[in-house]
Amino acid sequence: MLKHSLKIGFLLLILWSLTHCVSTPFDTDCPPRDWFELGRQDGSQGKPLKVFDSHVAQCGDSENPPNKVLYTNGRNSGLIGYCQASSGFEVGRSGERYNSVCPDYLETEFIEAFKKGRKILELQLAKAKVEKEAETLFQQLTGQVLASEQRLVLERQLAKLKAQESKFSQEIQSIEGSVN
Repeated sequence: MLKHSLKIGFLLLILWSLTHCVSTPFDTDCPPRDWFELGRQDGSQGKPLKVFDSHVAQCGDSENPPNKVLYTNGRNSGLIGYCQASSGFEVGRSGERYNSVCPDYLETEFIEAFKKGRKILELQLAKAKVEKEAETLFQQLTGQVLASEQRLVLERQLAKLKAQESKFSQEIQSIEGSVN
């Protein structure tokens, strides 16, 4: 009797396992894919072609099998918008990574604008650091009783920092003016 119960229990466990293995994430989590549109969206975000493989791994299904040709055509369509100079500037300025995805005929202008955007980002970060240093010096000047020599040293340092801050602002404006 015990052997019979164990056999039935074991069979039920196997049946339960099989029914749960048949159900995949493709059935429930992934709607049918418009491979062209998915590629267009990825291209408009500058994603590399290898992203296709992760889409397939995540949601390849038999009702709508992966179509790399449609995906690639859509991605190429999206890249045309992404690879414009204005986009390159924004990608650089935001600190995003460029994945070398632009076609040759668009890449030169994209890269030039990307470098300008990246330079602005670097200048903004440097300016923020100088502003913080200047604020610290200002706090020291106003918050403490200082000997005249100490005060003079701090005032000179503060003036240098303010000059750097102004220089960074001018450089940022110059680069922005060359883009617009």
